[in-house]
Amino acid sequence: MEALRIIHNEHHNLWALASTIEQVVDEIEAGSPVDRSFFDSVFDYIDQFVDQSHHRKEDQFLFRLLRLRAPEAAASLDRLQAEHAAEPTTVHTLREQLNAVMNGDASQEDFVSAMRHF
Repeated sequence: MEALRIIHNEHHNLWALASTIEQVVDEIEAGSPVDRSFFDSVFDYIDQFVDQSHHRKEDQFLFRLLRLRAPEAAASLDRLQAEHAAEPTTVHTLREQLNAVMNGDASQEDFVSAMRHF
């Protein structure tokens, strides 16, 4: 049960982060400037915790056990694992887009669009 509590708490925290990102993106869309330090922190958190710890626990333990217990969930688990595998590349691309906005090489609207897709 401890493992379920941990996964539940981590997902709750990830939901809170996603909600915060959405609020900040709304503010940018309304005309606020992009806050580089905020997004650098978000991307660092995703790289260091979500990808290195959270997703690994899901991929190595939870999904393995779910596959054994519920083979009919394989397609959904495959999709989630593919998303997990792609996320470092996605975050790298978002960092590049952030840099482009900060350097004046891209618009805030492009960054907002990328963040909404993420």
